[in-house]
Amino acid sequence: MEKEQTKVPQVKMLIIGDQAVGKSSLLMRFIDEKFSLSMMGTAGVDMKKKVIENNNQKINFLFYDSAGHDRFRHLTKQHYQGSKGIILAYDVTDKKTFDNVDGWINSIKENADSNAEMIIIGNKIDLTDRAVTTDDAKELHNKHGIEVFEASAKSGENVKEAFLKLIDNILKNEKLNQEIIKKEKPKDDNLSLPKENGSTTKTKKSCLCG
Repeated sequence: MEKEQTKVPQVKMLIIGDQAVGKSSLLMRFIDEKFSLSMMGTAGVDMKKKVIENNNQKINFLFYDSAGHDRFRHLTKQHYQGSKGIILAYDVTDKKTFDNVDGWINSIKENADSNAEMIIIGNKIDLTDRAVTTDDAKELHNKHGIEVFEASAKSGENVKEAFLKLIDNILKNEKLNQEIIKKEKPKDDNLSLPKENGSTTKTKKSCLCG
């Protein structure tokens, strides 16, 4: 008699932001610990998976990577629903992408579940031609009360810390945690990904919110 497979909860995550801010690169850095200058832009929505172990329980996090082009915004709206965690990214070398954060936050409020957790990541801090300062990021946090991280998909600086902080926030959210543990193992679980040794691992100070 075949042994019954252990049910693995799955958690839907969404990464959004303007075109070319490095959303796919941030996700590649976190999932595969890699970076590629030749990465193609996302057309529509892509999905990657990563298994995280928390309190001896495996959880399958499904990261939906959305295109930033205006013509794909309707696809992004469809994926807000059911997302437990949302990552909003901007490019620290492009002030327009930072200025557009307010619009993305309004879209999240209109379309996402009210109990979804969220963080903001300012990407590309490895570059020298910055247009958005750390003080700007702190003001953004003070305005919206959302945790802001400055990171680099290229070097990997603060990427893991930001993603794991969001995952920690989700797992510490009692209502979300109750929903997660009721989820069954997804039908297609063939993709094998690296496993983090517990999402509650302490990380260095990388959040700009004090």
